[in-house]
Amino acid sequence: MQNIYILFIFLLFVGCGGGSSQTGTEETPDEVVTETSVLIGKAQLGVLSKATVKLYELNGVEQKLLATETTSSGDSIESIGNFNVHLEKLEDDKFYLYVVSEGEDFDVDDDGVIDEFPTKNRGTFHLFAKGSSIKAIQNINVTLVSEIMYQKILPFLESSSSEIVEKLKAFAQEIIETDINGDGFVGREDILRYDPVNNKSNLSSQYQDQLDNMVLNILNGRDYSFEYNTSSVVKPTVKDIILSVDENTPVGTVIGKVAVEDSGDSEILNYNIYGSSDFEIDNSGEIKILVFPNYESIKSYQATYTASNHAGESTQASFTVNVRDLYEPTVVDYPKTEDGIQKALDNGDYYYVLTQLLTNQSSYNDMNSDEINMNIAGAYVGISGYTVYDITSAISDSNDSNSSFNGFINNITQENDTLSTLNALEEADRYYSDIVNGVDCNDTSGLTDEQKSSCFNLGLVRLTSLSNSVKLLFGGDEEVVEKWAEGVETNSSEDLNGNGVIDSSDAAACTIVYANNPDESCKSGTTHTYRGKVTFTKSGVDYNTTFIEVDVGSSEHGYETFYKLVTNKANNNSPLLTNGVCDKNFNLTTNSVDGVNYFPCPMLDSSGEPMGLKESLEVGANIQGLFPDGSETKTTTENYIKNITGSSNGTIGLDNLSDYLQGS
Repeated sequence: MQNIYILFIFLLFVGCGGGSSQTGTEETPDEVVTETSVLIGKAQLGVLSKATVKLYELNGVEQKLLATETTSSGDSIESIGNFNVHLEKLEDDKFYLYVVSEGEDFDVDDDGVIDEFPTKNRGTFHLFAKGSSIKAIQNINVTLVSEIMYQKILPFLESSSSEIVEKLKAFAQEIIETDINGDGFVGREDILRYDPVNNKSNLSSQYQDQLDNMVLNILNGRDYSFEYNTSSVVKPTVKDIILSVDENTPVGTVIGKVAVEDSGDSEILNYNIYGSSDFEIDNSGEIKILVFPNYESIKSYQATYTASNHAGESTQASFTVNVRDLYEPTVVDYPKTEDGIQKALDNGDYYYVLTQLLTNQSSYNDMNSDEINMNIAGAYVGISGYTVYDITSAISDSNDSNSSFNGFINNITQENDTLSTLNALEEADRYYSDIVNGVDCNDTSGLTDEQKSSCFNLGLVRLTSLSNSVKLLFGGDEEVVEKWAEGVETNSSEDLNGNGVIDSSDAAACTIVYANNPDESCKSGTTHTYRGKVTFTKSGVDYNTTFIEVDVGSSEHGYETFYKLVTNKANNNSPLLTNGVCDKNFNLTTNSVDGVNYFPCPMLDSSGEPMGLKESLEVGANIQGLFPDGSETKTTTENYIKNITGSSNGTIGLDNLSDYLQGS
């Protein structure tokens, strides 16, 4: 069964695992940091000992890792928290980012006195500055004030250099009230020299009032975004909207946006719909339909909606969605028989099939329940973007593992909306499973034709779901998946699969290792670092995840940082399938993941639960049981699983995948 290879061929080029430290100093381009380095930077909430400091060169939102440091320990405020700024790596006209995480705080209350017992830091904070400013000031401090500046400058990272410099100056004069560095005026260099022990009184009062709470939030790994509009008094104003949607529009489709007449004097936080559960408005204002509209059943939906900001909720506006009637074949075109349904499937009229068999089953007297379910499943397979012919052709294209794999990639991980594909395949799985429930697919004697076909088709659907899950895990990009199929050097230390490309698929492989055992290391050339917990909120439900950072690269190819999410469940770690970037309230954004305000957006299944690779693998572990004993398909499937994973019982799981990644 060639397509089980879809998961493992990605990992075939990984080679042997190698040790990599999660703390301490990493080898970086052109230099290995030594203890003789000049320490002229300081990580200071209070002073942080044994914290990780990463230096990135920025090009817009793109990051290049230049160095990784560990802050100093000691027995005084002066000796704790120091690190090498790496002035020799900085160019005057470029921008740089220092990222501080982990470590122990020895002066939580910033009174200048060493605490008897340190406080563990579970959060992250930043310093953003131009190379010329860092060189001019030299002794820089990474603090809450530099974090506030970083949060303010994030939306402008892709602006021109001169505009960024002007923003830095303006924000500095907003944050700081009186000169800190002694040059006679307030400017961006004062941000770099701010010292929480001695300079709190130099800040504007609105910032002084929030610092203590922000310290506690960072130390505990909680959200610590600065509230810019605490005195907001003007609520938003929204207008009535009328939208239209074609009948048979897939569930989850965006059908329009809300109409905001006035957003008030602060950012809009969320939207609410009243009087209907058939739609959803995300925090960007996009409206999604959550039902399968059928003009013959309902011609118009009515509801109201509101918008809220820091000042409160707007008054309600009306929300109308009219369903457009589409031409559907008449009884003459498609008779109410099984032959008529088959003609509709052959013509790609999948929504006609669903409309008929989900709402008008009584008209099809020549079909039993299994035949109806099988055709419903077939329609969902068609909606997913595939046909059974597509999948079987991809399997049988070639006997050569590489070429057939590449053919399978081109056919199965085609350019599609992977999430919609997975949701459609999940529905197909449900109807095929109803047919084969309680039967033994290994022994086809005594099975009906519908049961035999459904066993085989269910196996194909699960293989295709598994391949699309892997596509999402590796970044959701068809080209990245194909690059993984083209590994050029099995034992390369430059990147995990040896294709000479630093990409998110390398980070995904590292995440599989982490999810199976956080104490294991990735292959030489990558490191993973625990970054803390992130809680996403969607439709009033909190989803708790574990957030990790994966650094991939070499001195030749440079370094890149990728962020990954893992389910935060006891004894059930699993890499989460993600698609796009969003904030902690599931607002999709065009910003890049920064690990502070923007994160990989976790995918939710039709039940509203995060989609994890572990669950996909568990489904894949039962694929071989869906094919009859003695068949070539079953033998091929079992051999692939056994040969690639080394598993004697033919199971697929994070544990044997992790063992394979780390094996010799």
